[in-house]
Amino acid sequence: MMKINFILLIVCAASVVRAVPSTTQFSASDCTQPHTQPDATCRGMIPRYYWNDAEKQCQDFFWGGCRATNNNFATLKECQAVAGSICA
Repeated sequence: MMKINFILLIVCAASVVRAVPSTTQFSASDCTQPHTQPDATCRGMIPRYYWNDAEKQCQDFFWGGCRATNNNFATLKECQAVAGSICA
């Protein structure tokens, strides 16, 4: 039973990662966007990072797992490299 649960967890995690928009499309207009679209109702608790334009830095948040915008990064390093170079 544990083995099946683990396999299901891996499959779900892989599908979530593929659902995140590519940050190669990140532009200056994304700097002020929220990290998740307003109508998102997913209940995941996935640690992520976004550019906070008011603070001019990347900040962490818990992503629900769906309806991400381009301002939603898997790592702090990625957020700083992509958004920090455009938005700062």
